Amino acid sequence: MIIKRILNHNAVIAQSKKDIDILLFGRGIAFGRKTGDKVNPIDIEKSFFLKNRDNMTRFTEMFINPNYSPLI
Repeated sequence: MIIKRILNHNAVIAQSKKDIDILLFGRGIAFGRKTGDKVNPIDIEKSFFLKNRDNMTRFTEMFINPNYSPLI
C-alpha cells in the first residue's frame, strides 16, 4: 500500500493494489514518512475502507480539524 495522505503520525490514507482508499491506524505509522512511500504492514494495527468518498471525507475531517473546547 502507498501513502496517499498523512493525517497524523498514527493515521494515514493509503491506496491499495486495487486502487481502493483505506484508512490505516498504527502507532507511528506515518512517522518519518511522506506521501508516496510504502506502508510497512507490520505497523498497521487497524484498517478501514469506506464505501463512498463522502464518508471518507467526513471521517478524515475528524483527524484534521478536531474541535477542542476549552475547559473552564
